[in-house]
Order: sequence, then C-alpha cells, then structure tokens
Amino acid sequence: MGTTIVSVGRLQAMADNVKSISGRITESADQMTSELQRTLAEWGEGTESRAAFNAFKARVDRCIAEMNEALALMPGAVAESAAHAGHTEQRNTALFR
Repeated sequence: MGTTIVSVGRLQAMADNVKSISGRITESADQMTSELQRTLAEWGEGTESRAAFNAFKARVDRCIAEMNEALALMPGAVAESAAHAGHTEQRNTALFR
C-alpha cells in the first residue's frame, strides 16, 4: 500500500464542501416537507399514508441529524491534522539542519 498525502488546505476544502452538501440536503428535505403540507392535510391524521410519511420523515430527520453531528466533528479533525502536519514538517526540517 502506498502513502497518500493530502494537504491541510485540501482537507479544509473537503470539509467545507461536505458541509455545503449537508446544508443543501437539509434544505431539500425541509422544502419537500413544505411542499407536501397540502397533501398531508388531505391525507388527514390517523391514516396509513400519514403514518407511513411520518415514519419516513422521522427516519430522514434522524439521518440528517446524525450526518450533521458527524460533520460538526470535521473542523476539529482538520485542525488536529494541521497540527500534526506542522509538527511533522518541523521534525523533518530539523533532520536537514
């Protein structure tokens, strides 16, 4: 197996991109629910269709919440990677002094 080198800047760009995608997913789910409000009213409470939608919506909401929790950890991971990279760079530079 080879070594893959990823710069801190690229890690940060990836984190920013994933965060942006997460935001779009959340917005799309909210928009879908908003657009379905009229249909949900037609289904009424206590119907099988409404129960199925509510179960699906709860599942989607949980998945989005879990995704956002994981994404919230990325800035710390990127900062930790940057610190390790800086330390490694200093150590490697010291070898050539």
